[in-house]
This record gives sequence, C-alpha cells and structure tokens, in this order.
Amino acid sequence: MDLNRFFIAYIKTIIPALLIILLIYFVDYQSTINSNWQAMKKQQVSAIEAGRLALDADISQVIADVKILASDFNVFSAINHDVKTSLETQFLFFSQNKPRYDQIRYLNNQGMEVIRVDRNANGYSLLKRKTLLQDKSSRYYFKQASKLARNNIYISSIDWNVENGKIEKPLKPTIRFAMPVFDKQHQRQGVVVVNYLASELMAHFIKASGLHQQQLFLVNKHGELLYLRNKSTSSEWILGEVKLFEQLYPNISAQIQREKQGQMQVNQGYYTYTSINSNTSFKETNQQGWLLISQLLRADLMPIKIEFNQQRLPIYGVISLLCVIFLFTIIRIRLHHHETLSRNKYEQRFRQILEQLKLAAITISPEGKLVYANPYFISHLKFANHQVIGQDWQQFFMLTEHKAEQKQMSALLAQPAEQQKLEFHIYNGEKQARAFNWSSSYFTDVDGHCYLTLIGDDITEQREIDLERRKLNQAVEQAPVSVMITNLQGEITYVNPNFVELTGYTKAEVLGKDPAFLKADNLVKQNYDDLWQRISAGDVWHGEFCNKKKTGELYWEVASISAVKNYKGENTAYIAVKRDITEERRLTLELIEENNAKLKNEHDAAIGRMAYMIAHDLRNPLSSVKMTVQMLPSQLQHIFNRLPAEIKELTEISLTQIAYMEEILTSLLTYARPDKNKQESVAVEQILSRLITQQQQLEAYQNVMIDYNVADNLPTIIADNTKIQQLLQNLLVNALQAALQTQTEQAKVQVSITNALLERGEVLMIKIIDNGLGVDPQISTQIFEAFYTTKAKGTGLGLAIVKNIVDHYQGSISLTPYNKDGTCCTVILPIKINLEKNNK
Repeated sequence: MDLNRFFIAYIKTIIPALLIILLIYFVDYQSTINSNWQAMKKQQVSAIEAGRLALDADISQVIADVKILASDFNVFSAINHDVKTSLETQFLFFSQNKPRYDQIRYLNNQGMEVIRVDRNANGYSLLKRKTLLQDKSSRYYFKQASKLARNNIYISSIDWNVENGKIEKPLKPTIRFAMPVFDKQHQRQGVVVVNYLASELMAHFIKASGLHQQQLFLVNKHGELLYLRNKSTSSEWILGEVKLFEQLYPNISAQIQREKQGQMQVNQGYYTYTSINSNTSFKETNQQGWLLISQLLRADLMPIKIEFNQQRLPIYGVISLLCVIFLFTIIRIRLHHHETLSRNKYEQRFRQILEQLKLAAITISPEGKLVYANPYFISHLKFANHQVIGQDWQQFFMLTEHKAEQKQMSALLAQPAEQQKLEFHIYNGEKQARAFNWSSSYFTDVDGHCYLTLIGDDITEQREIDLERRKLNQAVEQAPVSVMITNLQGEITYVNPNFVELTGYTKAEVLGKDPAFLKADNLVKQNYDDLWQRISAGDVWHGEFCNKKKTGELYWEVASISAVKNYKGENTAYIAVKRDITEERRLTLELIEENNAKLKNEHDAAIGRMAYMIAHDLRNPLSSVKMTVQMLPSQLQHIFNRLPAEIKELTEISLTQIAYMEEILTSLLTYARPDKNKQESVAVEQILSRLITQQQQLEAYQNVMIDYNVADNLPTIIADNTKIQQLLQNLLVNALQAALQTQTEQAKVQVSITNALLERGEVLMIKIIDNGLGVDPQISTQIFEAFYTTKAKGTGLGLAIVKNIVDHYQGSISLTPYNKDGTCCTVILPIKINLEKNNK
C-alpha cells in the first residue's frame, strides 16, 4: 500500500470528521455560554430592580423616621430646658434603635446645634456635650432645609462627614436628611438633621440585588462618579476626586444620563442602570437622585466556561479517539480495494491515451527493452510494430556517436527519479537521425518492477529552423550596415554591432529609446508621418536620414524600413536597415558644386569679357564727351558774354547723366574683372557696425530706425576685408532704400549676426530685415542674376556682385518675404573656408 496515498486519504477523512466533532463541541459550548449569558442579563435586570426597590424602601423609611422626629416638636409651645431634655432622650432612644444613622441633630433657626447624638466606632449612641456643639449655619443642607415648607424634606448629595472644618476619619460617605420643624403655633423652631451612612445604602443595595460579583457605579445628577466597586477590590468611595463617568465610558454615558433606566450592550458588555429617585415619595424631597449602574462583562462567564470544559471535554475527547481508530481501519480497507481497481483502470486508460496521443510514447522495461510503442511512434519513424517491440532501446535506436545521450539514458534506467526533461536522437526506419524532446516518468507494476515511460516530440525541423535563425542572427551581427529593430510603440529593442560602431552609443544606452533621439535638431525634419503611415500599412519605406552621433558629429544614412509580421499577418515589430552614405553624399555634393561652379564661371567669364570690352571701349569716348560738356559753358560765355540759364541747366543735366554712365561702367568693370582677394582675419560685426554708423550720418537715411543685435563671442572669418565691406554695404543700402518706401509705419531696418552649426560646419548667419514693400517670391532667384533689376534706375549688378562675393567664400544668400511687408536677407558665411578649391 502506498503510505503517502493512505496518509493523504486518511487526513482528508479524519480532518472533516474531527472538524465536525469540533463544530458540535463549539455549538454546544456557544449554546451553553449564550444561554447562561442571557440568563445573567435577565438576572442583572431583576437584581438591579430588586436593589432599587430596596433602596427606595430604605430611603422611604429614613424619610418616615425624620418625619417622626420632626413631629415631636408640634406638641411644644417653645423649646425650654425640660423640652430639650425630653427631646435629647427621644433622639438618644431613636439612635440606639436605628444603627443606620450616624448622627441625629436638632439645629435652631440660627444654625446652631442644640441637640446632637453621635454613634461611635463601637456602635454606642452618645449625646454630645454643649461645649462640643457646633455652628452649622453655613452648611448647605441647613440653608436648603430652612427654605422648605412644612412637611418637606431636603436630601443632600453624598459627601464626606465634616467635623470642625475637617473631613472626619475614618471616611464616612454621608447622606443628610434635613426637615424644618415647627411648634404647635406653627412657628419655625429650626431643622432636624439625620446623617445616613451611604455605605449602608450601598450595602443594602448589594444585599437586596445579590450583585456581589458585578462592578457597580454610583453617579450623581452631575455625572460625577461617587462610588466604584471593582470585582478584585472592596468598595471604593471616590468623593472629591471629581471623576466623571463620561471620562471612563464616553460611548455609553450620554444614553444612561438621558434614559435614567434600562439596559444596553456595548463592546465591553452589558450595562444595566436605574435611577434611585424613581419612587414618587422620593421625588417630593427636592432631590434629583442618583444613578446606579451595574456592569456585566463576558469575563464574568469564565467560571461557567471552566465548568463546561471540565465536564464536556473528556466526553468529546473519547468520541474523537474512537473516530480516529474507526476511520483508520475503514480507510485502510477501502484504500487497498481502491488501489486494485484503480491500477486496472489506470492501465487501460493510460494505454488508450497513449494510443490516441499525437506524440511519441514508449515504455521501457528495467532491462532496457522496449515493451510498448504507440502508433504515432511506429508510423512517424516508419517502423513496423513487430520490428521494435522487445528490442534493446539503446542498441537499436540510439546513435553510437552520441555518448553523452547514451550515458544519460543508462542513468535513467538504473536509478528512477522524478519527472525529467531530456533531449536525444534516434534512428528511424530509414536510418535517418531524428531529434526528440522527451519527458520521462515511472510506474511500478503489481510485482514491484519499475518501468520507464517516455513521451517525446519530434523537434528535428525545429532544430533546423533554430540553426537557420542562428545563421541569420550571425549575419546580422556581422553585417557592414546598421540594423535596428523597434516594437510597435517605436521603442528600440535591438541594434547590431555596426550601429554601435557608427553612432558611438552602446546597446544599453539606446534600448527602450525612440530612434528620433538620433535626429539632428538643426536640420529640416523629415516627413516622419508618411514613414509611419507606410510601414504601419505593411509597405516598405526607403529614404535618407541626417542623424547625429554621440560625439555630436552629423552623418547621413540611406534606410529601408519595413514591418515584421506574425503568422496572422499582424505587425509585431519594425526593422530598419541603414547604410552610412556620409562620404558618398559629400563627394556627390562636391562634384555638383564643382560642375555648377564651372558652368557659372564659364558663363560669368563670357559676360565679363563682353562687359569689360564694352566698358573699356566706352570709357575713353565718354571721358571726351564729359570734358567737352564741362568746357562748353566757358566757351559759350566767352562768345555771348553771359551764359543763358537754359544752357547752364542742360549742361548740369548732361554732366549728371555722364556721371551715372561712369558709375555703370565702373560696375561693369568690377563685375567683369574683380580684384584679387586677400586672406586676412575679418571681424564681420565690426564692419557692419561701422557701416551702420556711416549710413545713419547721411541725411537721406536719418529717418530710418536701425536695430542692431550681435551675439556674444562671435568668431572671425578668413576673407578680404574690402570684399566683405562691399557685400555688407550693398545689402545695407538696399535695405535702407527699401525701408524708405513704407507708407504705413516707421521706416525700420533690423540687423543681426549669430553663429550656428549646420551640416557643413560652423557658420556666421547675418540677417538684414526691412519693412519696405517686399520682394516677389517668384523672382527671389532671378534677382541675383547680372543686369536684372526692379528699380527704375539701376544696373542690376549690385546683388550680382554680392552673390559673386558670397559664392567665392562658399556661403549662401537668400531673400524671403518678412511678415506682411518687408524683406529678410539672410547671408551665411562659413567660418572655415577652403579657398584652394576656388583658386583652382
């Protein structure tokens, strides 16, 4: 018998049985405790009521006694010596027969004690001598009683008995019953006072109620705790400590003070309470009364619990022991029978499962012989059933060159263990090696022989696929291009070593990031929306990127990006294959620039030769004409003795036009044959500052407001100072002339110089903005061509000369509209210039 199985079956049976017995015990226990608890609650209500009735009767008796003492005064006309003697005898007799009264006194109308009988510690009643009598006129009970009408009684609060201004020792909590007395002429003669011991009051209550074990509280009308009786200690009077019941039990105090009588349940237990002044006769005494509170806690049930356990636990223990022995025998018999049936059913069911299983299933005997193979194994490996059953597993199926696999198989047969995962190859019927992933298990027959069962899955194709994946992975790792894979959220999940080498970033630095962090911020953004739309739709995107390495160096890539799909055709990731084309792009741009420069130079040379020829050939005749016009006024004046005004005006007009023609010829010569450029360090911001100052001094531009902004620590450039000055002066003058054309606002020119980092490197960026009429965007490129002008009077060579200077220094210039009106001229000059290429 399988001990583990027996133990589990026994535990599964015995635990519920014991739990049932325990449940019965618990129900019995709770029923007994609850019934006793309910009885105790009812008993407490009855006890409190019995105690209250006893107290009410006790107080009513005291009131009756006081009335008897007061009625004795009604027969006297006045209090003389004989009357006093009679009253003393009456008081003394009364005190001896009423041991509950600690003092009986008669106070006259002035509050002076006239008669006083005290009870000493031995229980004897003694009449106080006249010399020991005290003045009680200041006592509250005398004052209160003196105000009462005939036949009314004042009952005081409980307090300590005071003698000669000091609290009497031992402590005596006292209730004072005071009643005014009258003679037969109905004249007030004073007050009769009886001191009733409050301890007697509580003793009568406890005796009448039978609450010897409960905790009791006595509370006055102000909620002050006067008396507290604990279970573990004797009675305790706490007068004068001003302890409020609310401080001890804040959650029940308000309800008790409001209801005056009843019972309530809180977490601590049950509280039964009653008001002592519930009797009608007591209400007529002008006293508000007290509250008596009894506390019943669950802890009060402890004696009952102990008694229950002593009586019932042995009985339940015997029942539990009999149940353990009985179930042990029954489970052992049933389990043995069940194992026999289960083994037969298991073998049949197991064989049926193996027959239908779409995995290879075999059973090997302890001797290593194949005793069972399911149809899947037979058909999948192309064997016949009679060929394999009874064969030695290792010799017939396993490969001799796989020594480790044979050793692992031998260990499984020699020492059965828990289920294991292993992998080894076998020959099929065509002598081809197949890889299987096996799970092993063991079972023992009725004779105790241990058989090994293997369930295997043919993973030959999977291993071939894994090999191809490893090849592909190695190819990607060694590829001379960058490979990047992202998830559907655009987060990088893989980069190959070429990416790391190219960018300078490690894999740890880029995994989880968006590829956009590589973008060069200062360049125009690519159309990434189109990229994501295409690859999300399953298309392949081809294009170029300008990115930035970890060092800040810019580089260009040509990329091919596509989606990776699963077997359902759903996108699971995106893969980008990128090749560095920075050098190719640089060489291509240089070739294009060289070709453009060559064509431009050839074009400019042809125009220059023609312009030089025209300017040179016209200069000498124009000089002769100018000299003739200048001499003409003096010759005419000599002939006519005076120069007519018309001739003088025509002469001035001719000279002005000749000067304009000389300016045109000078511009033609400058454009056709520019001077050689010097190489010197030029501070562009200083040149521009000087030109602005000069132009502001001219009368024509004094109404133009010039705003000049310069960045800090600008670098110098290597150039010809004269050429740069000519370039800036032409642009500044054009902006000033354009600003003067504005008709809606103050003529204004904004000039700024900053440095920036572009693809070509560090550059100076000069911007000159005017608020004139603006430039038509359609002629923004034509305007730099030679002889093209939009002015009524102009050669069209100013901006062409500026363009030549900018091109010579490998820069760029552009004119764009600015706001609604105005023009922005942007000049970009590289800091480092390769002038050797220009010279070539």
